[in-house]
Amino acid sequence: MIVGFPPGGATDLVARIIQPRMTELLGKQIVVDNRPGANGIISLDIIARAEPDGYTVGFGHIGGLVISPAIQKVPYDPYTSFAPIGLMVTLQNIIITHPSVPAKNLKEFIALAKSKQGQLNYASSGIGSPGHLSENCWSP
Repeated sequence: MIVGFPPGGATDLVARIIQPRMTELLGKQIVVDNRPGANGIISLDIIARAEPDGYTVGFGHIGGLVISPAIQKVPYDPYTSFAPIGLMVTLQNIIITHPSVPAKNLKEFIALAKSKQGQLNYASSGIGSPGHLSENCWSP
């Protein structure tokens, strides 16, 4: 089971939760193989080039399947290189701040960011990630 993110992250956590049950149901040992980097593109490329023998399964992610192919060339076709099995999880993005930040809701935070252009910093999981995409929706 190829996972495009490092151990300990949300995608890895989901993989490790389902891995024992998959092993049980399939009667074959499933091993989580973390191949992090490039917003999941590295792992998706490995999955796309894998021998179609029924033994390789991987996790797709909005970053590597939707966002990155929309903004850059990727080494696979997100429409034809994979055979989807099912939806594993859905999640939302949230914005959090230190309690000392005077904004108490998104409207106040956007106003604060506009009033302090170039003075606020943020973190995301990388270019083309859902967090990066979200930042582009609210930044001034």
